[in-house]
Amino acid sequence: MIAAVDPIRILCVDDHRLVRKGIARIVETQADMRVVAEVPQERVQALRGSSKVSVEIPSLNKWINVQSTVIVPTADPRTHTTRVRLSLPVEQSGLYPGVYARAHFSVGQARKMVIPMAAVVRRSEISGVYVIGEKDTSSFRQVRLGEPAGDGLIEVLAGISPGERVALEPVKAGMARGAKRTGS
Repeated sequence: MIAAVDPIRILCVDDHRLVRKGIARIVETQADMRVVAEVPQERVQALRGSSKVSVEIPSLNKWINVQSTVIVPTADPRTHTTRVRLSLPVEQSGLYPGVYARAHFSVGQARKMVIPMAAVVRRSEISGVYVIGEKDTSSFRQVRLGEPAGDGLIEVLAGISPGERVALEPVKAGMARGAKRTGS
């Protein structure tokens, strides 16, 4: 069982190099972290019933499921946003204060066609996938991508049909002997 610890609040009176190093050491030893998101006021009500909240850390290519969500009961009158605190599980490797994060709130359901992000090939301005066809040959097909869907998946808006198989290792599929280029 982990004992609840109040957050450390730090007030820097003298912004000296030695003081900053000491503060950095204190913060680095903290096992629990949280993400603070600024949410538009018109979307806060929908968050109250949100069952799944996850945080994306783009620099680490990592998605983390949030342990708890706290909607701070105040709003910023200049930006018309409300602060939401998202507590992360203890001891996240590679994560440290100041890292950029995106909060993803599941506020409803929609049927979407999704594929693993690892299956997507980006060539210049073109995104595509290798579709596995008859006789296990692969062909490159351009796709139009939507929003990330979490858990390493991304929405596909156009370019493939439901039921088509895509190569999960696109580099190997592209190097395969039967690879050919179709579509544009």
